Amino acid sequence: MDPREGLLISHHTIKDYLAPSHHGRGIMTAALRTLINDWAIPHLNAHRIVVTAFFDNIGSQRVLLKNGFVCTGSMNAAQVAERMRSKGRNDSTLYIFEWRSLVSNDWYERSQAQYPCSQY
Repeated sequence: MDPREGLLISHHTIKDYLAPSHHGRGIMTAALRTLINDWAIPHLNAHRIVVTAFFDNIGSQRVLLKNGFVCTGSMNAAQVAERMRSKGRNDSTLYIFEWRSLVSNDWYERSQAQYPCSQY
């Protein structure tokens, strides 16, 4: 239970990959939308989803934005360096995106003002 919100906290992980030959066709945008609307909300009662995307992965950031995610912050290299170096990445800055089922304009505007992820 998250004592601040009185909600049961559960963590699930998804990973995605799309061959470069299929980029730019809306495939991943549609897949994520389907995952959220047809599975996460009805089967997991999801009200909040937090994901990360590498700062240089503009395609993934756009997929998240098109599905209603908001950039709420970032983790710098010092916070994730060891984990990413083990995967062969030198720059390990990640942007943090968040989706909420009932996102108020107030929450959205505050998050944009506080963490303007300006890469995209």
